Amino acid sequence: MTHYGIILMSKKKVGNRFNSDKLRWRNFPLYLMRPLIEVGQQGETKYGTYNFLKGQSVRNCMDSMMRHYEAFEDPDQNDNDEESKVSHLAHVAWNALVALYMIKTRPDLDDRYKGEEVKNVQCTKTE
Repeated sequence: MTHYGIILMSKKKVGNRFNSDKLRWRNFPLYLMRPLIEVGQQGETKYGTYNFLKGQSVRNCMDSMMRHYEAFEDPDQNDNDEESKVSHLAHVAWNALVALYMIKTRPDLDDRYKGEEVKNVQCTKTE
């Protein structure tokens, strides 16, 4: 039933749900993930399935992210990556998420400068 465009709840009793401290997935429509999935699919074709889970240097992720951001900002470049044909911003988001994942799960690969001796993380070549 609606009243002035507002959906009113039924007066029938419903079960309890204790979700106040849980993630509200409704705030992130899944269709927003499509460009990221396309980037991941391109990576799978190029590097192999789950290659990024083997570990990536955080600085390498950030370098790739910044190259894609720079390309996005460049008025002389196409908004889509030439190789993957996917938006440079999707590549920015992908690289940011992989860097975040590495920081959380592989702190040994977090080679950002933090006012101390810089870690020399050995990683394979990245694009």
